[in-house]
Amino acid sequence: MKPVKLFTTILLVACVSVTGCSFLNGGKSGGAETKIPTYQGWTTVNLKDIGTMQIPPTMEVQTPEYLKKLEASVQNDPAKLVKVQKENAMGLSFNAIICQTKGINDSGKEPAKDTKFAKAVFSIIPVQTKVPSYGKPIGLNEAQIKEFGDITKESIMKNNEFLGTNLKFLKWEPMKSEIINGVECLHIAYERQLGNEPSVLIDRYIFFDKERLFTFETAYRSTEKEYWHGKDQDISNIVNTINMGAKPAQK
Repeated sequence: MKPVKLFTTILLVACVSVTGCSFLNGGKSGGAETKIPTYQGWTTVNLKDIGTMQIPPTMEVQTPEYLKKLEASVQNDPAKLVKVQKENAMGLSFNAIICQTKGINDSGKEPAKDTKFAKAVFSIIPVQTKVPSYGKPIGLNEAQIKEFGDITKESIMKNNEFLGTNLKFLKWEPMKSEIINGVECLHIAYERQLGNEPSVLIDRYIFFDKERLFTFETAYRSTEKEYWHGKDQDISNIVNTINMGAKPAQK
């Protein structure tokens, strides 16, 4: 593995919120069969020729129609319009699959203050520097992971500047290596707040695969933590259902 400094340009891209395909062995890591968890009552989501994941019954996949209606609904609010356009552009740039609170697609508007709200975003990011194949050890030691985490933190802060000067980052959890279904990834968590709104808790996972990265991120209001981690709807379980190489469900 090359020194972590060579990954700097990767992170500047990969840390945006919110392809080329080298198809992956579904449910396998290093040749060993790995059983991917599934949860009763959850919906299977296709990941753009990559595989599948599941989301709890409290969530749905964001639709293009919703995004068009949302942009139209904030035309008279320049600040909100910039925010919506920026987030939409990010989603398109990184082939993002965005899941959100169930029922928001039907409204076509920003969620009301009293609407429970969360997002789960899977992104496919091409990179120029070759990285380890999916399922192989990342090969970074503790010091390199810390440096990688510092780069990630700096990039996240920079890429969220469009949210405005009222944005505050309240807490950061150090980046760490984790094994999910037999596959090593990097995980960082943080808390941010915009103005006087409830703070948002965010977890980001970064998986490596040759000339691309997969990032998976969940975000939800801190005031609704118990709801989103409730029985049968715990969004922290979504990352466990990511099944690379799984055959997409037929519509």
